[in-house]
Amino acid sequence: MAQLALPLLIMSTVMTVAGGIQQGQAIQQATDYNAKMAKMKADMMKISGDSEVMKLSRQKRLMAGSQAMGFLASGVKLEGSPLLTMESTKAQYDLDIATARYNTSAGIVSILKDREQGIIEGGQKRVGQKIKTIGSLLAGTYQIGSQMGAFTPPKQVTATALEP
Repeated sequence: MAQLALPLLIMSTVMTVAGGIQQGQAIQQATDYNAKMAKMKADMMKISGDSEVMKLSRQKRLMAGSQAMGFLASGVKLEGSPLLTMESTKAQYDLDIATARYNTSAGIVSILKDREQGIIEGGQKRVGQKIKTIGSLLAGTYQIGSQMGAFTPPKQVTATALEP
């Protein structure tokens, strides 16, 4: 039975180290994947935000033209209250456009901040896994060495043994 102990200990150490290496690689792959997904999400948010701004800008132009045509068709001059109404409408659209741009930018910043945090945490997990794997290797090596008698303490030399 003792003859099996050393090979089993060696195999156990090798398997533990191999598992640690594989887990470290899986952590890195997950970190890379999550970073790519966050970048895609930020890109999609930018596209969506740009689309919203274009839609609001188009609506602003159409509303301005529609109001002007409506006032002119009814014989109202574009001055005074009608002009103020048109300017107020344009100002509201400008505010909506600015809000859409701000919301898009804030969303992108938040996504990219979370992405960077995920990369940092993934790196920390990978380093922790490397340390754990090295610790397992050292412990296994010590146990193997102990089984082989490499770590036996030296025999005590006494003064009587040195006398002629």
